[in-house]
Amino acid sequence: MAQVDTARRKLEAVRKGEIWPLTAGEKARLFAHIGRGAAKVVRGKSTNKADAAADRVLADAEERLKAEYDVLESDRKSKIREKAKAKVEKRSGSSWW
Repeated sequence: MAQVDTARRKLEAVRKGEIWPLTAGEKARLFAHIGRGAAKVVRGKSTNKADAAADRVLADAEERLKAEYDVLESDRKSKIREKAKAKVEKRSGSSWW
C-alpha cells in the first residue's frame, strides 16, 4: 500500500509542476531546456521550442509515473481479489452440519 500511495503522490506532484519526483535524467533534460530558453530570452528571441521541449519532459515523466501507478494499483487489486477468493473458498469448503 505504501508504494501505491508514494506513486500517487509523485504523480500528483508532477501534475502540479513540481520537479522532485523526476529522475536525474529527466531533471537534467528539463534544466537544459530551461537554460536554452533563458539564453533565447537574453538574445530577445522566441522561447517556443525550449518551452515545448520542457513541457514534453514533464508530460513524459507524468506518463511514466501514471504507468507505474497503474501497475502498482492493479497489483494491489489483484492481491485483494485473491485474498477474498481464498476466504470465500474457505467458507464454502466447511460446513457446520
